[in-house]
Amino acid sequence: METKPLLIVWQDKNTVPVPQGMFPLLIINLLSHKNDYCTVDFPQSTFSPLDPQYYRYRDALSLWIKIKIRVWKRYTLHIINHYTHIEVYFVGSVQKAKQICPYIRKLVMKAVSDSAKAINIEYNHVTAFSCPKRSTCYCVVDVEEEDFETNCTSCADSADISGDSYWCWFGIVDCDSKIIMSDSGHSQVLNVCDLDDILTDLKDGHYYSSDWKDLGLKLGLYDTTLSAIESNYFDVEDRLRKCIVKWLQRANGVDDKGGPTWTTLVRALEQCDSKPTAEHIRYNRFKRNANQSQTDDELCPPTSKKNKHKP
Repeated sequence: METKPLLIVWQDKNTVPVPQGMFPLLIINLLSHKNDYCTVDFPQSTFSPLDPQYYRYRDALSLWIKIKIRVWKRYTLHIINHYTHIEVYFVGSVQKAKQICPYIRKLVMKAVSDSAKAINIEYNHVTAFSCPKRSTCYCVVDVEEEDFETNCTSCADSADISGDSYWCWFGIVDCDSKIIMSDSGHSQVLNVCDLDDILTDLKDGHYYSSDWKDLGLKLGLYDTTLSAIESNYFDVEDRLRKCIVKWLQRANGVDDKGGPTWTTLVRALEQCDSKPTAEHIRYNRFKRNANQSQTDDELCPPTSKKNKHKP
């Protein structure tokens, strides 16, 4: 089963065309995204420009996104300017998309926002899917809602958007007759793409970086690994960062401690007597589920709303 394309549309009361200059700036901003764990580039030059696998036109381009979780993996993205909207197409199975598409969506939307800022236009872009009822209609995703409602731009009765092929873009996966929303769920398995969020939460929660080694042990890293980090890095901030990276890469006995999730991080912080930081992360990351038990059953609430993702 193929992943459904994610659409980016612009709204000003009604749907409006893609702003002039947006598409090339979007590509430039995506290509400028390079760090130790994610790079974006054009397909290798060894491929012919006429290769039907890839687009290289003024209004349609293919990109390679390389992401390092445990090892580097490469994914292909087609980005097409339809002038009424921009289409983002992930090449690969839905199973692959579940793990990586939420990050790609955030990366693309940030590039759109940066492009909007550069050309001094309003941030009135939204994510949507093609409406299965009408070709001229969009099913706009309301990301402010915890359950990611969709509303059609022109249909009197909004279309039902369901299935992993759509909702993998938002980290929503099937759980029998229920759902888990991994973008907001604190049992989501984290990876190196989440490094910045984790370090930000630790800093905002006033975590003492000098305690990084105790935290690493509680997270399941071996003393030999932590000693190697200590030998290779002098600054405690760098040591903490590398410690978290190893945790996200599921090194040593990390999986035995529950794997890299917000829940295991909070638990480890509490065990290290860093309760203020743990409380900060608990409030910041779990507040949507504050009135729910943290059992797996209750993390999969039955679907009930009309346009909510259904199995």
